[in-house]
Amino acid sequence: MPDTIEIAPPADLESTRHTAGTRWFPQVFSAATTGGLAILGQGTFAGAHFLMNVLLARWLPPEQYGAFALAYSGFLLFLMLYGACIYEPLIVFGSGRYAGRFQEYFWLLARGNVAVLAAFSCLMLASSFLLSGFLPSGVERNFAALSLAAPFVLVTLLGRGGFYARVKPGEAAWGGAFYFFTLLATIVMLRLDGRLSGSTAFLGMGLAGLTSNTFLLYRLGFRWRRASGTLRMNQVCGDHWSYGRWALASAVVSWFPQNIYYALLPAKTGLEGAAALRALTNLINPVLQTLSALAAVLIPVLVRHHQQGGITRVRTTMRTLTTLLIPGSVVYLLILWLARSVLFKLLYAGKYQEYKTWPLLLTGLVPITVTAAVIVGSALRALEKPEWIFWSYAASTLSVIVLGIPLTLRSGVLGATGSLFFSSFAAAVIMAWFFHRATSAQAKTSNEPLV
Repeated sequence: MPDTIEIAPPADLESTRHTAGTRWFPQVFSAATTGGLAILGQGTFAGAHFLMNVLLARWLPPEQYGAFALAYSGFLLFLMLYGACIYEPLIVFGSGRYAGRFQEYFWLLARGNVAVLAAFSCLMLASSFLLSGFLPSGVERNFAALSLAAPFVLVTLLGRGGFYARVKPGEAAWGGAFYFFTLLATIVMLRLDGRLSGSTAFLGMGLAGLTSNTFLLYRLGFRWRRASGTLRMNQVCGDHWSYGRWALASAVVSWFPQNIYYALLPAKTGLEGAAALRALTNLINPVLQTLSALAAVLIPVLVRHHQQGGITRVRTTMRTLTTLLIPGSVVYLLILWLARSVLFKLLYAGKYQEYKTWPLLLTGLVPITVTAAVIVGSALRALEKPEWIFWSYAASTLSVIVLGIPLTLRSGVLGATGSLFFSSFAAAVIMAWFFHRATSAQAKTSNEPLV
């Protein structure tokens, strides 16, 4: 809902300027604080996974880490599917149409969440048996452990999404701290005990998820007894399906161009190739997760900006973000390239050095295109146009089928990293085209200027 606007008595020009100046700083400070807490909250969750991957790449043989990387790509698919069904609609509707009765809405969502997670767990367990006959030895054990742990990891999105929808990312940051320290302590203890493997790492993720979400749901004031109100489960499910069906399809087609290489590379280079690709993408994950954190706050902010100021205000916010974030991704690429020898020695104890030239450069270009896609994609989600997200990633997937798969099978890791960059570039360009098309039509209908 728009904020209440107070009508002030007439004032002279100097007084008006002074008032505007005094209001400007608190607004900027509040926005910066909110964005910073969102990055901190996402950073603790993502940072735990980043450090876990680095430690596994450093401590496990490449074959074992490659098996973990292949199973981890499957985990990312279920993470994106769950996000499409629960997390993304929760942020949009929790900050929009259900903001006035959030507790009632969240109670119904948590209740339905139990069935969704049970289905996901069964599906992952079935996948582990089906894949055992097609994939290298050891991968099925990782998938079986993942099927037990993933529900406890996925449910953290429910608690985090609740706080992001209410634009209270600080609470999500505390939940991230619980997750971070629990997971890393578990990984280190497993290493000291000689029991560290890909499957035990997944079980550690499950323990961390259980600890974190217990805290998050408690802070949200969640209780299993029904919240009072007239909202019904079928209404919530209908809204989530109306929005989430496109987000669900988008999750599949956006996962494919980012992760299909982990299944393809063993045919060309063995599990060592999958391990090398994960080691490279680990280096850009801090930027990608930062962008994901900003999107979690950006979507509800753009929803409110659209309600208050229409397309014009949404475009202004997007221009500001583009000016700030794109140069930041370029600077990150420069740092990554100049410090590449030190990074590979420090993080991976000298492993994967043969990939620090062209494969690393192509990987480092990905955050630039992903930044653009996150900004435009958040705006499309705020406009409740998830279908355009789907078609953008569908085009990206098509580029992988036509170009990326042949490149990977021919050139191994180099071909996979080149395809990663090209497919993310294609997604960003097509999203920008769809956004221009959608907002031009709305601007004409409402007589808003296209600035």
